[in-house]
Amino acid sequence: MNRELLKKTLNANLDSLKSRSRTLGGYLSQLSAEDYWDRLIPAKASGYTIKIESGGSVKSVNSGYDPFKEAQKHLDKDLKARVSSDLSFVHYFGAGLGYHLKLMTESLGDRAKIVLYEKEPDWLILTFSIHDFRKEIDSGGLTIFLDGISDPPPPPEVSRSPNDLLWAHPVLWVVYEKFYNKLMKSIILSDPSPKLSVLNIIIYPYSAYLNLANAVSQSLKDIGYSVSRLACNSADIRQSIFADRPDMLFSLSFSATIARFADDMKIPYVCWELDKIMNEAYVPDKLSPYTHVFTTFSDDTGRFEKAGANACYLPAAPDMLLDDNYESPDEEFKSYSCDVSFIGSPLIATNNDYLNLIDAIQRAMASGEAELLKAGRSLIGALSRAIKLQEKFSDINVYKLPELLDKELKACAPLSLFSFSKHSLCNIIAKQCCGYQRLSYLEKLSPVNVSVYGNEDWSDVKQSHLLYKGKAEFDREAAKIFRASKINLDITRIYALDGFSDRVFNVLRAGGFLMMNRTKNIGQSFNAGKELEVFDTPDEMKQMAEYYLTHETERLDIAERGKARVREEHTVTNRVKFMLSKVEGLRKAAAQV
Repeated sequence: MNRELLKKTLNANLDSLKSRSRTLGGYLSQLSAEDYWDRLIPAKASGYTIKIESGGSVKSVNSGYDPFKEAQKHLDKDLKARVSSDLSFVHYFGAGLGYHLKLMTESLGDRAKIVLYEKEPDWLILTFSIHDFRKEIDSGGLTIFLDGISDPPPPPEVSRSPNDLLWAHPVLWVVYEKFYNKLMKSIILSDPSPKLSVLNIIIYPYSAYLNLANAVSQSLKDIGYSVSRLACNSADIRQSIFADRPDMLFSLSFSATIARFADDMKIPYVCWELDKIMNEAYVPDKLSPYTHVFTTFSDDTGRFEKAGANACYLPAAPDMLLDDNYESPDEEFKSYSCDVSFIGSPLIATNNDYLNLIDAIQRAMASGEAELLKAGRSLIGALSRAIKLQEKFSDINVYKLPELLDKELKACAPLSLFSFSKHSLCNIIAKQCCGYQRLSYLEKLSPVNVSVYGNEDWSDVKQSHLLYKGKAEFDREAAKIFRASKINLDITRIYALDGFSDRVFNVLRAGGFLMMNRTKNIGQSFNAGKELEVFDTPDEMKQMAEYYLTHETERLDIAERGKARVREEHTVTNRVKFMLSKVEGLRKAAAQV
């Protein structure tokens, strides 16, 4: 390590900095650089890196191989697409070791000025020891603010404008996230004429979610909000908040990252949680009242409320973009026509976590240690017995697995010998129980033919009345299948009986007749026997299917009433209005306290 060169570079930068800001330059000059340099690690290709702890793990601030290449990769990903021709300032959070900053100054040239915000003096010392920034400091192209040291506040010419860009060091933003979020808020508030908007953040890129996201965005616009759309990564979220100054953050399915942004920015975060929550780590231990979660499965509201968020049950809604695919030419309609259809996988092989779990236990047992062999056999036996016991309850549409498994594990060898929690084991075998549930119900329909759509695992299901039709393309085929099937069968997973999927709404909106196993909340949305049909056992399902296959008028009348109910009441716009009214009601109530 060439300490003389580091010292020379540092002193040259500090001389320039003193001429621009005596307070900051003088403060940094008093610090001992020798202590900071000892933390630098020479990178394998060139330059330096440094290791820091973040989120319980040790990370390199820059690549241990080539810091410049690592920095260029981040800039190519996060910067190029967002640099506009009328860019005036880049608000740069976190100096790091200065590699990103050096490349950015070289890339921008005289096109824009950079305002660097730093929390810790250590990073400025290291940055100014490694890189020469005298030209940028002398010309005013680089302005630096250090927490608690710089002359406050930032001068007016450095305040935010609509064309400004925010950029954050990818590692240091995570380390000092709360500090930088609050700093970003103070910069935003310096804007004399903020733009009011709702920021719509899309979390999951599944096709069904994107369609719903489009419908939510359009509903917000129809109500009168301005809406911004972006992909879900921290850099895009930060930039959108910075540029648009939203009144509200909105996402489909929960994001802890966005919840933290909302809390630090003190603005509402509205989340429509679309999935049943199975992962115990999905909901953080602590959330703020700025987070408002609307869950499509009612039992999940308690998880968010326990963490401190506002939570409310709200069912899903139909995919409006399927409307374009309801009508089919006669020949195409005939190709989808069937007595009964079912869309979904058999849950027997592809992505089967239970098989992976058993494999992991058996690999651990392969060591041959007597204690592990005994514990492994005991655990596999306990899991198998719990599944068999739940299968009996699945036949009466009841979920008892957590208590059944708990009882079996009490008589089992200690779980501490394996890296599994009781909760994770229950989640894994719950999905295995769903595979039995589906196949058991479908088997009961024999000899009525059932057209099944899903992955190729159906080819391995040896039931002659199940006719595998391949995968159903959601956007192009789903509505046609729903409309052409005499009976659409929906089997809500046995562990998710506190809600139901958007398929219920999609079938009914398409004008299809729906039969489904009873769930706790279905009666809040539909009248069984008038707008759809529900059953509690496989035997009841079979009798119901046989009846409606021979009573077409009743079947079509129920389908028509279900369609009317969905189109009038269960719309995305109505869901959005409910969420916004609920959030506004809570805000007013809090203001009166």
